[in-house]
Amino acid sequence: MHDGLRWPVSLSGQLHLLEDTTHLLDLNDVQAWAQDRPISFDETALEPRQSLSPSSTWWLTFTVANHQSMPMTLRFLPGTLELDRIDYYTSTDDGWYHTATGRWVPVSAQSADTAREQALVIELPAGSERRVLMRIQNSKRFTLYPSLYAQSAYFLAEEHDNLLIGMLFGGLLSISLCSLLVAFQLKSGALGVLSLLGATTTLYEASLRGYAKLYLWPEATEWAARAPHAFGHAALSLFLLFLLSMTKNDPHHAPARKCVKLLAGVQAVLAFASLCVDLGGLDDIVARLALLYAIALPIAALLLLRRSSRSLRLLILTSAFFFAHTLLRALERGGLFTEQLRWVGLENPGTHPLIALAGLAFSLPLLTMWFIQNRRRHSSARQALAFSDELNRALHEADERNRRQSEMLSHIGHDLRAPLATIAGYVRLLKNTETPEQAPHVQAIERSVNYQLVLIDQLLECAKTELPLTIRPMQVPVNDFLDEIAGYAIALSTQQNNVFKASADSALPSVLSLDETRLKQVLLNLLSNAAKFTRDGVIRLSVEASITGKRCALEFSVSDSGIGIAAQSQAAIFKPYNQLRATPGSVGLGLHIARNLIEKMGGSLTVESSPGKGSRFQFQISVDIADGRPAHWRGADSKARSSTTSSRAAAGELPYAGLRDLALLAQAGELSRIEEWLSAAARSHPQDSGFLSEVRDALLRMDFKRIEVLAQASAPHQ
Repeated sequence: MHDGLRWPVSLSGQLHLLEDTTHLLDLNDVQAWAQDRPISFDETALEPRQSLSPSSTWWLTFTVANHQSMPMTLRFLPGTLELDRIDYYTSTDDGWYHTATGRWVPVSAQSADTAREQALVIELPAGSERRVLMRIQNSKRFTLYPSLYAQSAYFLAEEHDNLLIGMLFGGLLSISLCSLLVAFQLKSGALGVLSLLGATTTLYEASLRGYAKLYLWPEATEWAARAPHAFGHAALSLFLLFLLSMTKNDPHHAPARKCVKLLAGVQAVLAFASLCVDLGGLDDIVARLALLYAIALPIAALLLLRRSSRSLRLLILTSAFFFAHTLLRALERGGLFTEQLRWVGLENPGTHPLIALAGLAFSLPLLTMWFIQNRRRHSSARQALAFSDELNRALHEADERNRRQSEMLSHIGHDLRAPLATIAGYVRLLKNTETPEQAPHVQAIERSVNYQLVLIDQLLECAKTELPLTIRPMQVPVNDFLDEIAGYAIALSTQQNNVFKASADSALPSVLSLDETRLKQVLLNLLSNAAKFTRDGVIRLSVEASITGKRCALEFSVSDSGIGIAAQSQAAIFKPYNQLRATPGSVGLGLHIARNLIEKMGGSLTVESSPGKGSRFQFQISVDIADGRPAHWRGADSKARSSTTSSRAAAGELPYAGLRDLALLAQAGELSRIEEWLSAAARSHPQDSGFLSEVRDALLRMDFKRIEVLAQASAPHQ
């Protein structure tokens, strides 16, 4: 061995093999054969694709030499964590040194830092040579992926794996805890099953990777061998029960439900069988059923959810991932395509952390969509109950439950965002040390996490607008309010080289009593859409007032010269989760939320548009007049921006680069990094406390779009 090697060194095809069908050979027998060579021990190599039978005891040997002038410490890893027992014999100047490891060996009888990986530490003095003999016994068929690490390279790889596995455990436990809290609040059996599923899956992953034996049951050797099987089949059974709970009230799915119940029963039986039957025989049964099960589950699930197109699309992705994972496991058990899988970094799909994280990323959108659909069913039930006094009382109770559910959805969305933001941060760290083989898998996780963050943001906004909403009027100076809106609109318009124009077609009352936050939310939504679908064009905001006594009818119009909307599509754009044209960072809730807010203010939102000729959105609301003195708003033009625009939110001293960074952080949903930005800005620019306070308020509401608009509107144009 020398320093020029690229660690780890694969030993596939380099280990020499001896099969002991009698299970009686000991070290002396093997040592004698190795010296006298009466049989071809050293001429029988372990093939890279070779799957070894549990009916024999297997002896393997290899030799390492240190040609350097400095001592070396190496680590040998068999490449699988599922071996019952390995006896290592290492030659030394004083004879043979023996250590044992494996699931059937207590942690107290082996080294704690090698027990999880079932590894061997090899000390090589300068200019020395060591021969290693291994005796392997296992209760089921297995394939080795042997590799040799330098001590420093091993610790670096272990740190990398522990980081990924920590992200996996954190995500699973977050799902379990959040589901448990909501289950207690809503007395939901389905969420209780989901919580139990998250906990069981965590125990399965911990048992499969050796962490559970190391920290939870270090002396329970038989249970350490059986736990991955028991928890794995139990988790699959619970997943099917959760799937059944999604359609428990639909009578049209009886055949598919029977199929899913049968699959769940089979998994439950296998979980109990794992506690008592021979694991080798059980593994043969599971290997034969795996592909059949992987095909039957997606078909049954598609039949159950065929009426829900959104869940169907997500379920197709999840089922495709599950099928591919099962196929890889079957290929691994059969010893097929081992070198090809190793070449892409997937030599052990059963315990590969990137595959497990990808499964978690696929599952989170499916769970989120289920929460959304569950709330929709509550909303439909509420509308059906509005026809009699008795049903109205039931409607009141349903409203209360729906309110609690929406509140809890907001909490769970916030709690899901925290671990996802952490995962996104760790993925950025991983990109600094990723290998070319790992790069596409890290990118896949990053894309899935970013999409899930966007989906959760939209879910939070939708939940917020569907709560029983109280309009809170306050006295608002009209000129200041319109100046602020114009400032935001100018920043939005310049992103695609648009010209913004704003005007008031009549005199306005100086002060009006209205809900400034909600009206601002509607106008920014309409202006943001106009800027998004218009390039090198014109965006206009028009305001007109009609005064009757102490009341004022305000009419707003937002028009653009963009792509326009076909007549047959104009009704659909106000429906939730419908997009005329998919754009990054949106799932189609903006116009649905805007129309709901306007209706709660007593108005209606309409659209006039034709393809290629732009669009015009218009609404009118009636508000009280607080000060009737006429105010003549000068309007705004992006070519000659007023220095007083956005005075309340302006960042007077903050540099352009800092505001640009804040906008980028808001676009990416970087919760933790925005908090760090706020802390640094408060220390360096205390004079901008008003702007920083508005950003902090938006961050507390998880309103990243608001933060982005604040940053863009306050940044000087360069």
